[in-house]
Amino acid sequence: NDLRKLQDEGIISQPRLDANHDQYRWYMPKIYAEKHLSLLTHYGLSGNSTRPKLAELFKRPTNWATYCRDVSPNACEGYDGVAVRKPHNDSAEGGKYFLDGLYDGYFRATEKNNCTANPGTCAGHITN
Repeated sequence: NDLRKLQDEGIISQPRLDANHDQYRWYMPKIYAEKHLSLLTHYGLSGNSTRPKLAELFKRPTNWATYCRDVSPNACEGYDGVAVRKPHNDSAEGGKYFLDGLYDGYFRATEKNNCTANPGTCAGHITN
């Protein structure tokens, strides 16, 4: 079927059923929907021609430890606008993508978003 073909070609990932409604659902920030009306239908989310737009808009979440190591201007040695401090070494904090009052979360482009280097496989990130 068409869905399996798109998965086999690496254009889409394995979709999951919404357990409450037995249908596919994707959610996006309202600001994206208002600014990019094409994203409101599956036509605006499918096909190779949409890859650059989706890769640019939908960055990948960065866990707290990676943010402090690779992104933070002060390595989370103090509040930097995103994190209040480093995650504790002896806890699972480092793997979190948000922790209220301590880490606001951060999204960034990675090689998977790079359509120049990866024109056939670049993609934006959708999470459940």
